[in-house]
Formats: sequence, C-alpha cells, structure tokens
Amino acid sequence: MEACYYFGCVEKSGHYLFGPGPREVYRPMPDGWPFGNYGEKLDGRFPPLGPEKMGRATIHVFHGWTVMAMWDRTVDKRGACNSSFVAHGRHSFDEMVALAKEHFPTVWDRINEAAPVVLVEE
Repeated sequence: MEACYYFGCVEKSGHYLFGPGPREVYRPMPDGWPFGNYGEKLDGRFPPLGPEKMGRATIHVFHGWTVMAMWDRTVDKRGACNSSFVAHGRHSFDEMVALAKEHFPTVWDRINEAAPVVLVEE
C-alpha cells in the first residue's frame, strides 16, 4: 500500500510531520514533497471551511499529493488545531481513511473516536 504521512499532534501540543510509526520526519523530505520543510505548509491550509467542527474532513489534491485534512483538538485544545494525512498520488476519501488506519492506527482511532470522521464537500 502507498506510504502515508501525518501532520499534526501525536502526544503533545505542536504540529509536526510524522512518517509511519509514528516517527517524526526531519529530512530528507519525500521526493516531490510540495509542503515545505517539515510540512509547515500543511498547517491550517486544507481543513474544511466554516466552523472548526471535529469530524469534518476534506480531500484535496495538491501538486500530485492527496491531503485528507480535518479539525482536531484531541491533543491540542487551542483553536485552529488540525490534522492531515498525506499520500502521493490521487486517492479517494475511503482510500485515505484506509491509509490513515494502516500507517497511523492509534492517531486515527483517537481522532475518529472523538468525532466520527466524515467527508465534507466544499
């Protein structure tokens, strides 16, 4: 299955980029990675517009990468906290959910148990 990355909080406040494990990713960035060093261009850019309601997710394809982004306050309770799962190529919502579950099961379970994740069309 396709490699997947996670941008968000794992055990502490602060948004970081993680590869499976989860392990923090510092360098080198994946080939063709369009989100800046450490994924900082993911932060707050892709979650749903409107109210920052947990459980609402969007899918975006950005420079050949699929981003499934959602508001997430399960670790960091401050406003604008969000999580993104990212995979190279074009993927559906169901495919991104499968990748998130495979590569980041504890993160996915934490987010989805707080509020079931559903796709919001924008």
